[in-house]
Amino acid sequence: MQPNKIKAPPGIETAATAGTGSGRSFDCVTGSDTQTYRNSDPLATALWLAELAARAEFLRRAGFEHQREWLSFIRMHGLDLHRIGDFIGATGVLPITEFQGNRFDFARPGEGSPAFIIEARGEDETRFLDFVAQPLSAPERPLTMFGRVGLLGIWNASNASTYALGGFLVVHKTPLDWLRAGCQGSAIVDPKIAARQLYDLPGNVCGQDQRHSRQLLAMADGILDRKKFLTPVDSRWRVAS
Repeated sequence: MQPNKIKAPPGIETAATAGTGSGRSFDCVTGSDTQTYRNSDPLATALWLAELAARAEFLRRAGFEHQREWLSFIRMHGLDLHRIGDFIGATGVLPITEFQGNRFDFARPGEGSPAFIIEARGEDETRFLDFVAQPLSAPERPLTMFGRVGLLGIWNASNASTYALGGFLVVHKTPLDWLRAGCQGSAIVDPKIAARQLYDLPGNVCGQDQRHSRQLLAMADGILDRKKFLTPVDSRWRVAS
């Protein structure tokens, strides 16, 4: 049975493959990576189409909007695109509109505030997860479009070789610090997601200084609800101290 075809937005190629299992699969070819999605879930399909539309708009606009600001940001912060380009995909400066929960969307030309935008990749270093925006006025305050990113450089965090022979994961204070370091180690984007990821890491974690390391420890410790841990006292249950 041939799978149904979903028409992608302009600028994005799609190639449908034969259905597997009970659902139908789609290979979404977007630049350097190929991703497979199932259309058996209407919500998943809607999210996939939203992702395609966002990537198409970004690629279309980033090539000609705010080129001067983009180049100025690269030079000001000493970013080596030849070194980091494979880890962050397409980059650009576009106006954004901020929303609650550290989220953003692209703004219309002439509206919003400019931000330096990169692609966040998955554990395989190639799969697109989300867009991460760093407002030019406050690059230390990252935003995401879809709310999927806890750590940038998640492939470094999940790779066992990072911790071999006494090694550890270096977590940078900001995504900009991570970019300056050539995308070595990781950087926190969404603390709530990152806390769970840090807690589950197979090795040790090190911040950029003692204060930062304490902040990372407090963040990871914060995912535990201590009130859920009880101890028996006089045939009754009380919160363990």
